[in-house]
Amino acid sequence: MNRTNLLAKSLYIFCICLLLAIDANAQHMAKPKLIRERGDFTHVKTQSLFPAILNEFERTELFAFDKQQDDISGTYVSGTGKNSIDVNVYVYPAGDAFDTRFRNQFKAVVEAIMLREGIYMSPVPTHIRYQKDGYTVNGFRSDFSANKKNTMVELYECGDWFLKIRVTAKNKSPEELHHISTQFRDYFNPANLVKHSTLTLQSTVHVAPAIMKDSGMAYCTLGSMLTTLEWYIKNVDSVERLAGVPNQYLLAQLTSLKAFVTHADSAQGNVKLPANIAYIQDIKKLMNAGFLDEFLMEINDMMLIYPKDWKFDYRAYDIWREQNTISIKPNVTYYVIRYMDMKELKGKNNTQ
Repeated sequence: MNRTNLLAKSLYIFCICLLLAIDANAQHMAKPKLIRERGDFTHVKTQSLFPAILNEFERTELFAFDKQQDDISGTYVSGTGKNSIDVNVYVYPAGDAFDTRFRNQFKAVVEAIMLREGIYMSPVPTHIRYQKDGYTVNGFRSDFSANKKNTMVELYECGDWFLKIRVTAKNKSPEELHHISTQFRDYFNPANLVKHSTLTLQSTVHVAPAIMKDSGMAYCTLGSMLTTLEWYIKNVDSVERLAGVPNQYLLAQLTSLKAFVTHADSAQGNVKLPANIAYIQDIKKLMNAGFLDEFLMEINDMMLIYPKDWKFDYRAYDIWREQNTISIKPNVTYYVIRYMDMKELKGKNNTQ
């Protein structure tokens, strides 16, 4: 398929201000509501069962964070005193499937734990992958040690849903907490969440209005965006893309920025605005120094998926950054890619 046809079939380009993705349908309550159910409880939208007993763990609390009971958490406890183990399981709407959705949510999860526990240095996240029934679901995990206890949190991007598992214990190692979380992950099964509400492989691209004031920058942005979508299709299996936009791949982001520079070079000076010129110069500076991958890891909070044999030199990068100014802001982008979900796609088809 050529680039023109791919663009026509895959994209609907809208020029909008970049906003945080929110779930417009959920009516969140100011205070979580206790669900008074002693037996097994079924999360209606996903058919996820929160059992009263799971192995040696007893469910002690069940809360809803919205009126529809879409946003649910269950607390499971095993043991008492110093030997107690707490497991919190959350199933909740993931919101619009923007390519920044997963990173932003995991960052918020980690920062909430750091704030509660008084931790000042963010742990380096670990990529984890769940595969079952032909589906591939990506997740990230972080480990914390503070206040004489260990905590582990995992987050999985499951189409229209997030699955979060947090395990806390005083007398368990991080490896033991991982083993416990695996039991709960396998029971709640991220692949089943994807099955109940997959994304589609049709995309919308939201472009910052500011680039339309600079024809050269618009050319670079659209070229970069199209190259990124082509990379997704060629390198990420379609069933994995049903669970989330694969923006967390380091190679996808490297490919995107390199395409941006290639199109800037061919724009022959048509990029006019000083801020846009500085952006391109900064990317080139990082590429020429050989630190574009370290920079991408930094601005993505280390939350990227990269090949096992990939080599980083953060010490050299830190020295280089002290001597060189980069003006690119981590949360500033010229476009975001969003996957449609099945409900939205059906509604769009019905209006045509």
